[in-house]
Amino acid sequence: MPALGRLEEAFMSKIRRPSHATVVAYLALVVALGTGGAWAAGEIRSKDIAKNAVRAKHIRAGAVTAKKLVHGGTLYGRAPAAADQRLILSWPKMGLRVRTGDTDVPDGVFQVRIVNANPPNGATFWVTVGGTITPVEPGDSAAFGALGGVDARVVENGGAGRMVRLDCFANVLVAGDDGFMQCTALTAGPK
Repeated sequence: MPALGRLEEAFMSKIRRPSHATVVAYLALVVALGTGGAWAAGEIRSKDIAKNAVRAKHIRAGAVTAKKLVHGGTLYGRAPAAADQRLILSWPKMGLRVRTGDTDVPDGVFQVRIVNANPPNGATFWVTVGGTITPVEPGDSAAFGALGGVDARVVENGGAGRMVRLDCFANVLVAGDDGFMQCTALTAGPK
């Protein structure tokens, strides 16, 4: 046998064939690298997570905001409390307008008027103030509030499921107050 043939035979006897597991591992590596590195079998939904399993310590700071969770935000507005039905704030997508109270009503400066600006056959608002639930039909309005201000929840019925947590107060009780009705609203629901 020539010298080159013996060298080749010696070299080939030292090389072993890869095992089945090694071939599968290399194949998986090539597929993973070729597809971007990872894939998921499915989407994780809320029903897949045990109650109270995810806590604040598990979430990176700033990773979850109210806007990302509920597609909502914060509205703020103010208007002279003694002005008759002056617009304080609005959320056009819901058809919600909040105005100052009626000047011809006793203590009207402590009230707000919640207006349902939706067209006929639009969504009805259900306004909850102090445990009392009041419907406000499309195109209608209702006054709410007292000396302590207004703490209301407005829920859209039959629409897109929007809702508002409304807090208003009249800054007119003490000498030197600015005489304004001020409201903040936390909104939730589709944009």
